[in-house]
Amino acid sequence: MHGLGLFTLTVSSYLLTQLVWSRLRLLLRPGPRIPPESLRRVHLAGVFAPLTAAAPEVAPVADAALRGALTDARRGLSAATGLSRGQRAWAEGALDLAEAEHEPSRWKQRRLAGRARLFALLAARQAPSPALDHLYLQATLGYLTDWLNLAIVLRSTARRLRRALAASGQDPLLHLSAALRAAVAADTTEALQALGRALYHARGDPFVPSLIASLPNLPDLAPALAAQAATIRGRVDL
Repeated sequence: MHGLGLFTLTVSSYLLTQLVWSRLRLLLRPGPRIPPESLRRVHLAGVFAPLTAAAPEVAPVADAALRGALTDARRGLSAATGLSRGQRAWAEGALDLAEAEHEPSRWKQRRLAGRARLFALLAARQAPSPALDHLYLQATLGYLTDWLNLAIVLRSTARRLRRALAASGQDPLLHLSAALRAAVAADTTEALQALGRALYHARGDPFVPSLIASLPNLPDLAPALAAQAATIRGRVDL
């Protein structure tokens, strides 16, 4: 019994050391980085678009959410009829993560993001979609990752992204999530490459160039990408 306890303590100490060291390696990487929190915004219009195409009764909910009227959006969702459980979970998850973006309490952010991730998983059982992968990844990487689970999250999200990109490699939402994952891993080069792919595939989507153009440190890290995003944003705003 004593030997088993010593073995367990040794393994636990080793795992804790590995977790701490993996986090320190990320923090000690030299040079400017893109802060992960600047990339955790969910592409709300992109998440709602395939849902409203399949269930037009959700359109007023999406419109209210995009205006920032989340209370009205939740009332509209409660009153909506004819939705499947998966469709309702889809909308609930989108609203939860949109609310998390404006919630000052870190604890409430995590609670809302945890609900959003669960709803994304439930909805994907009925209708898999890149939009739901984006919702899941933004919730997980943006709000539910810390130094204790960092290595596990990076591995699991890498697998999810590989599968999603293999099926829908032209979807800008997935490339935005890939950029967030790279930023969480402090891999600035990969984050910039993913942002470039997101901008390339955005094709007139105003959210993507607006998000990219507003990123801190981007003009120093990738001046051409920053200028391109700002130019496209200017055209879209006209």
